[in-house]
Amino acid sequence: MNCKGRKNMKSILICIVLSYVLLAGAGALKNPSFESKVPLEWKSGVYIPAERSEERASDGRASVLLTGNKTSKMTAFSQDIDLQAIPGEVLKLTCDIFPESFSEGILFPIYLQIRAKGGVQYSFVRLYPQSLSRQLGQWQKLEHFVDLRKYHGIKSIRLSILASANYTGRVFIDNLTAEAWTPSVALITVPESDSCKNSTIVTNLWDSGTKNPATERSLVKIRHDKDRLCFDFELTSYALNPISNQRSSFKSKHRGRDQAVWEDDCMEIRLEHYKNGIPAESYYIGFNADSALTDMRRDANGWNEKWNGDIRLKSAPGNGKWTAQLDIGMKSLGMKRGDDWRINIVRFDQRLKKSSVLVPAADHQDMSHAARLILAGPGSAVKVPEFTPDALNRRRLDFMTDKGKTWKIACIRNGFPLKTLSGSVSNRIAAVGLPGGIQGSVQLQISISDGQGKEIWRTPLYPCSADDLQGKAALKSSGVLRLFINGAESPLNTGFSLPQGAAVVAIQAQGGKTLDGSLKIGSQTFPLDASWKYMENPPQDAVKKEFDDRSWKRWNASVKTVPGQGSVLLRKTIMRNATTLLPVLPDNTWRLTENGTYLLQWAAGAYTSGEQLKRPMNDFELLLEYTDGIKYLGTGVADKTFYYLKKSEQPKYITQELPPVKENGTTYRRIRIRVSSPVTLSGEPKPGLPTLKCVYSGCNLVFEATAPAGSEGTLRIRAAAEQGNIVELANTLNFQILPKLDAPKADHLIFLTYSPVPQFENRELNKKLLKTIRDSGINELVTRACPAYAKEIGLHPFQFFYPSLGTLGKQYPELLNPEFPGHWFNPSVLTRIPGIQAHIDEIVKLYFARNPHLDKLFWDYEYSPFPGRGNHFLCHGESTFRIFAEEYKIAEKITPELLAGKYRSQWVEFTCGEIANMFRLFGNAAAKLNKPLAAYSEYESPATKELYNIDWNKISPAISMGYCGYGDATDQIEATRKALRGKPLVLGLLRTGIAASSDNAATIFRKVVESRGGVLLWYENLNDAYFLTQTAKAVTAAEKSWEFLKKGKRDDSLAKRAPGLSKAVAAFRLNNTGLLIFLNEGREARTLKALPCGFSGTLRNPDNGQIYFADREISITVPPEEIVILQGNLRK
Repeated sequence: MNCKGRKNMKSILICIVLSYVLLAGAGALKNPSFESKVPLEWKSGVYIPAERSEERASDGRASVLLTGNKTSKMTAFSQDIDLQAIPGEVLKLTCDIFPESFSEGILFPIYLQIRAKGGVQYSFVRLYPQSLSRQLGQWQKLEHFVDLRKYHGIKSIRLSILASANYTGRVFIDNLTAEAWTPSVALITVPESDSCKNSTIVTNLWDSGTKNPATERSLVKIRHDKDRLCFDFELTSYALNPISNQRSSFKSKHRGRDQAVWEDDCMEIRLEHYKNGIPAESYYIGFNADSALTDMRRDANGWNEKWNGDIRLKSAPGNGKWTAQLDIGMKSLGMKRGDDWRINIVRFDQRLKKSSVLVPAADHQDMSHAARLILAGPGSAVKVPEFTPDALNRRRLDFMTDKGKTWKIACIRNGFPLKTLSGSVSNRIAAVGLPGGIQGSVQLQISISDGQGKEIWRTPLYPCSADDLQGKAALKSSGVLRLFINGAESPLNTGFSLPQGAAVVAIQAQGGKTLDGSLKIGSQTFPLDASWKYMENPPQDAVKKEFDDRSWKRWNASVKTVPGQGSVLLRKTIMRNATTLLPVLPDNTWRLTENGTYLLQWAAGAYTSGEQLKRPMNDFELLLEYTDGIKYLGTGVADKTFYYLKKSEQPKYITQELPPVKENGTTYRRIRIRVSSPVTLSGEPKPGLPTLKCVYSGCNLVFEATAPAGSEGTLRIRAAAEQGNIVELANTLNFQILPKLDAPKADHLIFLTYSPVPQFENRELNKKLLKTIRDSGINELVTRACPAYAKEIGLHPFQFFYPSLGTLGKQYPELLNPEFPGHWFNPSVLTRIPGIQAHIDEIVKLYFARNPHLDKLFWDYEYSPFPGRGNHFLCHGESTFRIFAEEYKIAEKITPELLAGKYRSQWVEFTCGEIANMFRLFGNAAAKLNKPLAAYSEYESPATKELYNIDWNKISPAISMGYCGYGDATDQIEATRKALRGKPLVLGLLRTGIAASSDNAATIFRKVVESRGGVLLWYENLNDAYFLTQTAKAVTAAEKSWEFLKKGKRDDSLAKRAPGLSKAVAAFRLNNTGLLIFLNEGREARTLKALPCGFSGTLRNPDNGQIYFADREISITVPPEEIVILQGNLRK
């Protein structure tokens, strides 16, 4: 501690004395920086005392020096901590350490003796020479945390600085602290800037229910310009993505000020002003995607909904996202720099029926855990790292800030920091590696500090689940050993942690010394055998994960002496979750039906966990082990392409049945699948396919259920490569056999689904899979696998129609689409070519000749009337512009800019008509072959016309049936039905992703009830038997009620329902008979009530024969995911 000012000796002495008094009387430690020349507070007892030194200091002018040359006994400095100065439950200790040299012994810079009712217990930081070898000659800070809740009746805590006997080294220690620790609230520093480019960027909003990262990404930029607090929002929305066909599920009905925007998809900013540590005023500002705004203020008198702040807002929906710019006059908030403010940001997503928040809390309105908001000057912007599932999987977070700043991450459980990491920012983009060695649920908190150590940003406590495996090294050597995991040194005697992904284990030994032993990870043991590789005198970076060791020698396990005289390094790679199988099963249970055939898909290089090896692995193989109950039928390999790989690029999969093995009384059958070419698991993108995450090879593992319903078992899979030098810990999957599928044949309604399974070289595997799908009642399938066989068993193949006009474009150059020349065309030109119907007839005739298995022409039409969106059928061209101008009596020259702006509505109307004319040509051609033309697009609405160029009223005369998806927009569904004028309507349900995910029977049947024509189950993910069993239940219900659905009339007046049951209870009439349908789409039993109206006598449940009186309220407890149907006579 430096005393500046007066120069006379008396003043200096007074200053020194005052400094000592302040040090001695402050905090839990006395003289923590050793500034007193006679450090009486620090005792050494019977040990060698440490030395006070002014040679080096991290704080003030002195430190303590532990020096020795093979000391005969321990070196120590100790003092008791003042427990009265530590009121909390967690004790945090820190010190600065400068290792000048350290070659032998053990160093304990922090060593605690905790005296409690149970006796003396110890907690310490232990350092070995090798652990400090790379930090010699520099100051570094150490932290140590102690959970005082673990100790009952604490009497005293003694802090010591220790060096063991036989210690050799010179190590300086300074600036010790001991204080209570609690997690800090989140902190956001808002920079001063005139441009959103220099804003703090937040992208982490958390699902209020699950406390996981939100499904939809929200990016928020925050800044101020001294007068206004400015926000820029970019909010992704799957509903707004034209591909989703769910525009109707995005809500933005309100307009203007003081509206109930929370009924829409909306954003909320909640601000709270603290005075003297107490909330004084609160502000609520909410808005939707069409600039509707609500703002209100709360003070001691409550909420004032009439308050209007100085707020400017501009928001708009777009393709796949909506954006907003909002700024608030700081005067209207009473906000100025230096004030104490809190902020939380909330988003409501109506499609998902979820909310997400900046600061996770039990209630999004609770501001007690909201982030502190600090107004700062220029240069304090931070781009917050995204806690995406992929980032957490990779165990690395990337953030952006200025050079010279520092970061810190704490891993916390139950209010205690299990681990902390810190570092400095050397580049504009910094990477933070998450702490390893953690298992179970934890919370993460990251902070960033400026060059002076002042925190400028701190996250809330973010929930995170970690599952590092613990390993133990049982190694023996006559020389010095060091253990490295992915390049980081790990203690040999306290165990090590194995993260997700690939872990390169490296053992450094001394040549000429003995070496033997093994590693144990979980229940598996890895001895030092010939599967290990080694290198003599390796380079320093040979311990790192990315080092290529394929040319190294094999370890000779029979020789117990390390070869050579120098350093020798042994390496082995142990992988975790490298062979993820699809579908991912949330409960880790794969369901099959009795006698059914199902598959699991392995895609090399995709859906792995953690960071796998980036280099190709030779001699790659999969090992399957499974108990009785299922039978492996074969490896399904595509005969054309698989995940965008050409046939010539696909490896061969050589299957070998191995002898079964018995473990703990259970027999496992074994299959080895060898891959003929090197395999890479890193997911590196392939050039030329920028839209794909990666391109990978893979195969399908096809199984048949051989055990009766109710049987259960286990399937294990693991990978290995390079003769065992790379090996994976086994992944275990449970399986369960469900009852045999016995759905009736669906002859009257359409049950269409999508199968992501390619056609295999072994066609018999495809046939078994198709037969299982057909047994569920599905009668249409989008597939190219064995189409003739599919049609034979009543599973009508289904594929998309993409018309090709051949050489017609050479005769009519303006026919060609400028965005896709040579293939797609301008419908407006096409329909006006003389004699074009005969040409279209030939195109359609040739199409069915090449695809004799198809029953209909199916046109999925989702193309914009405007260029730039991948529009295959674009009505753009000078001749089309002239026709448009004449029809709408426009004198000025038409340009694309005018069409997108001034004449937008007219152009949409015109092009919808042109598309309808094109549909007429192809509908006529299909009718001549007795084939229907079916069209797919979004529901009838203004948005569908503008996004997809479809007006159902205009195309209805040309088509035989309509398919639509997705969402529950009742008014739009009815508008579509009306436009079709009695033609069949099929409605869709959508699922995407890699997890097994499907709708239950009640939801599937509800779609059938709403459509009265069938259901399109567009599930892009693989599924197991749960999907087919639920579909079978829906098909069974549909076949029982098909006459009411197709020939009858929906009449919900036949049942007086309680509010909120419009989707749960439906009614139909057919002649003099009525039908009541009760649906429970939930996962718990639900009691549904309805009063029959217009029925006479009784209603009967045909499934169980139960009778209900028509003049009384019906109360039915419907099991989860089930359907109940009642039928009765109507009064005449």
